[in-house]
Amino acid sequence: MFSPLLRSMVSLLKEIAHHIDPNKPVYDVLLEDYERGFTTSQIDKIFQELKDGLQPLLKKIVAKGWQPDGSFLKNKKFDLEQQKKFCFQIAEDCGFELVRRMKEI
Repeated sequence: MFSPLLRSMVSLLKEIAHHIDPNKPVYDVLLEDYERGFTTSQIDKIFQELKDGLQPLLKKIVAKGWQPDGSFLKNKKFDLEQQKKFCFQIAEDCGFELVRRMKEI
């Protein structure tokens, strides 16, 4: 149900990006709204470095047969207000400037 709307939205964003700067890749133009001066090639480099560093670690974990213990999550109820506060704190710790309107969310 949501897919056609998403396709339409992506199509419009691509068109907007093309009108802003037809000489740049679409994602570079759109990225400018969120990370000024950042490019897809820089992002690709960062993710490649992460991949190169994490793959050996993941292989070691898999080789040892380790499985995470998620039992603490089963049949537990977590307070919604505490979750909201926690999420806002994480966002602020990441540098986002937020207006706290907990009751509106």
